Amino acid sequence: MMRDFLMPAAITSLSAIAIVTGLIVSGGPARGRAEMRDTTRVRQISDAAHHIRCLARQNENQLPETVAPHSNCPDRDLFTDPFSGGSFTYQVTDSRNFRICTTLELPEDQRRNYLVYGNNRSYDQDSGCFIFDYNP
Repeated sequence: MMRDFLMPAAITSLSAIAIVTGLIVSGGPARGRAEMRDTTRVRQISDAAHHIRCLARQNENQLPETVAPHSNCPDRDLFTDPFSGGSFTYQVTDSRNFRICTTLELPEDQRRNYLVYGNNRSYDQDSGCFIFDYNP
């Protein structure tokens, strides 16, 4: 009789431990949502960089000091964080480089490598800025 009770209890306990361990390792749904928001921010920053490059092409290959709509470049609001409503910061660092800064949700030790791949960019974790180059 006791044996009939112990086996299902052990299986139930092991299942519960596996579920809790999985949530701890993966970060759970909250981490997944934060990762999704950070991914969206990174994509939008990439779109903003394309907009800046377009503005530079319209300006004799000179990076603009400020960002403004232009009839030949996409003009949707690319510099507003879609979740917090805060602004991304744009800054020219030299004649061929610029940065776009924002605050990401995930701590730096939990961010995936997608933050630094492609689009001629790198990520400075200390400043929270994506650094882009412009090669006309």
